[in-house]
Amino acid sequence: MQRGWITPKEGRVLEDVFVSDVKQTIYFLGRPRMPEENGNPVVASPFQPLFHVQHAVGGSEQAPLNLWSIVLLTDVPDPRYCEPFEQMVRAGLLPGFLEIYMERDLKLKLSRVDRDVLDPRP
Repeated sequence: MQRGWITPKEGRVLEDVFVSDVKQTIYFLGRPRMPEENGNPVVASPFQPLFHVQHAVGGSEQAPLNLWSIVLLTDVPDPRYCEPFEQMVRAGLLPGFLEIYMERDLKLKLSRVDRDVLDPRP
């Protein structure tokens, strides 16, 4: 279950997941439906368009980078879906799922630091 990007609604998201150890990348490919183990169909909720996501790492061990790409499968470009991601970038935030993973699964406490303190350049 996932909350929508441009709606407060929540819905079922279905994805095939592929891992490339060589590329240090994980691919999530959105699916409209999938079979359960017993063969019964499971259907994605229609609260937002299907999407594909690529998560990867880059940079160095001293300066790691979180590389993230998303493709929304809409009939025409819809700028409403860009705004939540642009807000996240402007605020210097990690994607919410990463923060949840770091806090819940890795047991790390995250805190915000004023970016001007870290990099006082204008």
